[in-house]
Amino acid sequence: MLDSNVRLPEPHRIEAEFGALPQLPRAVIEMTELDIDSPNFAEEVARIAEMETSIADQVMRIASVQIPLPPEPIDSIPEAVVHMGSRAISELTGSLSALSVFPPITQEHVELWRHANQVAVIARDIAEDRSIGIDPQAAYLAGLLHDIGRFLIFEQDPQALSDSSVRGRPAAPTLIEAERARFGVEHAEVGAMLCRHWGLPTAVCDIVRLHHSVVVADEPLLAQVERCLPIIQQADHLSSLLSRERRLLELPFSERRALIAAHCMSTYRAAASTPTRLAERLDIVVGRSRDLLRNLGLGSSSPVD
Repeated sequence: MLDSNVRLPEPHRIEAEFGALPQLPRAVIEMTELDIDSPNFAEEVARIAEMETSIADQVMRIASVQIPLPPEPIDSIPEAVVHMGSRAISELTGSLSALSVFPPITQEHVELWRHANQVAVIARDIAEDRSIGIDPQAAYLAGLLHDIGRFLIFEQDPQALSDSSVRGRPAAPTLIEAERARFGVEHAEVGAMLCRHWGLPTAVCDIVRLHHSVVVADEPLLAQVERCLPIIQQADHLSSLLSRERRLLELPFSERRALIAAHCMSTYRAAASTPTRLAERLDIVVGRSRDLLRNLGLGSSSPVD
């Protein structure tokens, strides 16, 4: 591990540290390759969830507490899918697998994972509008990993956890400037390098690298990136807005929509979803993300988180 008293060097040396990290469980990648419209989706979710014994055990324990006084603990993944649903199990398996790489051992890690999982849930919900042309499972993975570079930065420079300029959720331009000043690199670049190291699809790596970009000049992008990047940006902005505006859910619909229109549009290109749809779906995505965070052990007393 790098000396935390020394400013992090250029990206190539950070990349040299990747070998010391756990590999991202294969279950994360395979879960995103599933077709949610397939009649075998539930069976495939169960198969993938069983790939990692430790993850499967956690999923079954969580499923066991979802129903009041079950006759006996749930002891199989197919049974967990029956009780919680294939969608919930796919999200839970992906998120538990990602948490195994960077366990939430500090409050900052907990906050980062809360945000990442909420972005993933929102991104999946946006992508379920099939006119956008992005698979919801892929959108979930991109949302889950969009800030993964921040975990690695804090792993290599623990003292940064006490630096208010690079922790929490400052505005993107402020955060990027502070990261470059302290580390010589921004978290989106580090996250993309880590995703490439894990062998994730090129589209995911590009989305992670570009998720704070306003324009992408003279760079040909995969069609999947073109369609998914605005989704991740909108989901990121909405999660941050929910963190700042704790009473967003209590506002009249017109005020809620106006805030979303002002703060949650994509900075890259035309938005993936409309302010009206985001406002209409807000209670649903907040409820889903709250349930997921509670199941992951990342819940809080916040009405949003």
